[in-house]
Amino acid sequence: MKRVLFAFIFCVSGFGAAFAQTPTASPTPAAATPAVDDKQNVAPDKLQGVPAIAPNYSSDDRTLPDLGRVGVDMTDQHSLTLNDAITLALENNKDIEVTRKNVKIAEFGKDSYEIVPAGSADLVMTSRNVHNWMGAGIADQAFAAFYKALKPGGILSVEEHRAPADKPQDPKAENGYVREDYTIELAKKAGFKVVEKSEVLANPKDTKDWPKGVWTLPPTLQMGETDRAKYLAIGEADNFLVKFQKPK
Repeated sequence: MKRVLFAFIFCVSGFGAAFAQTPTASPTPAAATPAVDDKQNVAPDKLQGVPAIAPNYSSDDRTLPDLGRVGVDMTDQHSLTLNDAITLALENNKDIEVTRKNVKIAEFGKDSYEIVPAGSADLVMTSRNVHNWMGAGIADQAFAAFYKALKPGGILSVEEHRAPADKPQDPKAENGYVREDYTIELAKKAGFKVVEKSEVLANPKDTKDWPKGVWTLPPTLQMGETDRAKYLAIGEADNFLVKFQKPK
């Protein structure tokens, strides 16, 4: 390899001696591409269009556990239920006594709606679940359960994939989309009042007529590799966010 390289240099040098060339200035280097980081450049209190969920909420002042103890051993994995995982995590974290006392798992679904003692919750949040309850025929029961769980003045936050307002609502929401006004009526029927709406999760690129319903889009991408780039460019579905309150 070295002999070939030396020969190449020699030939070029000889060629340059026979045919002199006018020297040219070195090109000016292109400006460096600005570094891109993932820092949030907008302070949380300056974000626009995000409704305040619990602006007056405050928790007890507690000392946090040593973060040096937090981690996952990927070489020792186990198949666990959610309850088993939480129990094991609490057993292995003696510092988190407040979590040990307060974390509870409640079944929620058909014939099981008692998520907390009646009138004891300050806040209930649900994200992209209304279509599931409609499909199971329990949407009315779900909103009634949230109303029962909340204290007077308590807040319910609902996010859902938004169906076109000019088309009839499929009572089973089989494509995953639910009209915003339909969701509001479900909440009002349970006793809630609308406090605020937000368009922070809106996506005008979502035409809502996809072959696999809302699951065509990210993050599910149910079409696999078919038109994957197209769906990634569209992004997640057009979602609405509504803040409700149980009257005081």
